[in-house]
Amino acid sequence: MATENHNLMGWILIGESKDQFTYQLKGFIYELFVIETFRDRGISKVLMNVAIEQLRQEGYPEVRLSAYVGNHAIKLYEKMEFSYTTVTMNLQL
Repeated sequence: MATENHNLMGWILIGESKDQFTYQLKGFIYELFVIETFRDRGISKVLMNVAIEQLRQEGYPEVRLSAYVGNHAIKLYEKMEFSYTTVTMNLQL
């Protein structure tokens, strides 16, 4: 959680996930959110770095996350050297 003067600015939710192909446990970032008023202040990057370090210390060999196409945070993830491992596609019927 990120706070300033007892005001919530944002949060990150982490845990583990099992790889769907190898069944190996990975660290996983389930949610990253910064309240709109506090955006563009680097809070997302700080939350990401703290989460990655915690998952590293817990012994996970890799950290994964999912994001919807068009999510502005994807630019941050790419700058932090996350790479694509799977692509999910859908067809509207």
